[in-house]
Amino acid sequence: MRFLIATSLLILAVPILWAQPSAFTAETVPALESMFARKSGWTGADGDYSLKLPDGRIIWLFSDTWIGRIENGAHRDSVIIDNSVGIQTGNKIDFFYGRTDGKPAAMFTQPDAAFWIYDGVLLEGRLQLFLQRVDKSGDDGFRHTGTVLARISNPHDPPTDWKVEYLELPFGRFTAAGDTLFGSAILRSGGHVYVYGTSESVTGGIHKKNLIAGRVSESKFSSFNSWRFFDGKRWRRDWRLAAPLADRFANEFSMTYSTKLRRYVAVHTLDGISAQVALRTAPTPVGPWSAPQTVFRCPEAEWGPRVICYAAKGHASLSGTDDIVVSYVASSTDFWQIATDARLYRPRFLRIRF
Repeated sequence: MRFLIATSLLILAVPILWAQPSAFTAETVPALESMFARKSGWTGADGDYSLKLPDGRIIWLFSDTWIGRIENGAHRDSVIIDNSVGIQTGNKIDFFYGRTDGKPAAMFTQPDAAFWIYDGVLLEGRLQLFLQRVDKSGDDGFRHTGTVLARISNPHDPPTDWKVEYLELPFGRFTAAGDTLFGSAILRSGGHVYVYGTSESVTGGIHKKNLIAGRVSESKFSSFNSWRFFDGKRWRRDWRLAAPLADRFANEFSMTYSTKLRRYVAVHTLDGISAQVALRTAPTPVGPWSAPQTVFRCPEAEWGPRVICYAAKGHASLSGTDDIVVSYVASSTDFWQIATDARLYRPRFLRIRF
């Protein structure tokens, strides 16, 4: 699980490639947080991506999820499943997950596979989600083993009735030396779907993640032969030629376009795990990207030496023309701290105003 990740990360200096406005303000959004502060059933999760349906409802996509009850601020009679889904209608969220032999189970599953849900897009009448396959059997927490595209033909139905087709994504590298993966963030622009990810290097336990990008015509999204990858100058067929576009990224982040700034906006946790929520801008979907600007520091990081913050991302489904609503997760490298402090391991929200 992600709270077992080593927290020491190398901080690199990065030149400013594009100037960005500095007048950003951030404020917490308690009303949103209260929607996820539940006492029974679904009681917390990380991941926390969202998509808006045409009818205005919002689909929430969660990775590791607590199911059980909260008593005296601690998890009781609880289990952790690999993923879950929420459907928000107005100010109410209904949570969904599977059942196996009467016990809570992940929404998305395959034999001998655990999935974390990353970003997705509504295309071709289908909800198309990127699932990161993970192996949790090791003593050091987890490792990524692949990416799967889940195609849901009936996204307007209750998630427990979804009909899912799983397609193995033929792009990516998953090794002890570092992962290259796609599906971290999705952006629709100019008739294309941009699929962002990260290329990672690991040296001496230090993880460094760089932003990379692929794209495909909206009409050819499911044709993997039509995908192209940006090498820094042009779009290439070979995903291995995807060039690093910015450093100090995270596996989970967001990409949106701000009509007010007239810039593309990336939001992520600086260095993957840190108290800093960072924002960058660029004039095109592939850059050049500004240096990261810290717009918020997670106060939960002061709760104890083992508390970590990660998974910051913006939510276009909740944002306006002059702001972006951002979520992040506070967790701990000590499992028992998470189990006994239910304030951890659920979405926290802030609003960044431009």
